[in-house]
Amino acid sequence: MSGLEILRHQAALLDANSYLVVDREEQVAMVIDPAADLTERLEGLLEEGITLEAILLTHGHFDHIAGAGLCKELWPGAKVMVHRADSPIITDPVANLSQAFIGQAISAPPADRVLEEGDRISCGSLDFQILATPGHSPGSICCLGHGYLFSGDILFCGGYGRTDLPGGSGAQLYNSLHRLAQLPGNLQVLPGHGPGCTLAQALQGIGVGGWEDA
Repeated sequence: MSGLEILRHQAALLDANSYLVVDREEQVAMVIDPAADLTERLEGLLEEGITLEAILLTHGHFDHIAGAGLCKELWPGAKVMVHRADSPIITDPVANLSQAFIGQAISAPPADRVLEEGDRISCGSLDFQILATPGHSPGSICCLGHGYLFSGDILFCGGYGRTDLPGGSGAQLYNSLHRLAQLPGNLQVLPGHGPGCTLAQALQGIGVGGWEDA
């Protein structure tokens, strides 16, 4: 799609990836898993006259929500979106693990829209589908559209998300990964940590069917 631009930012906090998804033709954008140190990138969008419409959280853990408040400050009309199952933890520093992991209270603004399986998110002429993929957390989601799969912490290029955190489930992760394996292998996976690759490469790297005891 000619107007689509995706900008990746690797955060200082646990090397989490943030993605700015921009429709250049309509001058609107959404951010996926905003980091706290995304300020320069966001201010650049402001200077270009681009409006941020959506703040999509692939799950509620602190390293993927840390910059949501900043996004809201710069664009009060932008909607925070997260799956219903993870919606309660984004405002709770204990539940989103920031207190336990880094000894700091990190939270996001409350969700403006709670997401469910099959929901769609529009941003200008861009359209994405929400896939409910629990396992890393109860409300983990993937965002699918325009040849890309934003996989959060469910699937990495050569790995998959941990299941030993509160709300994690090896059985659910197993099912979610097998569900992703039904999608076209040429999709570009943009994960929550690490580099991107094709879906086929990501799944080949972990071997579908090996997660019964994950």
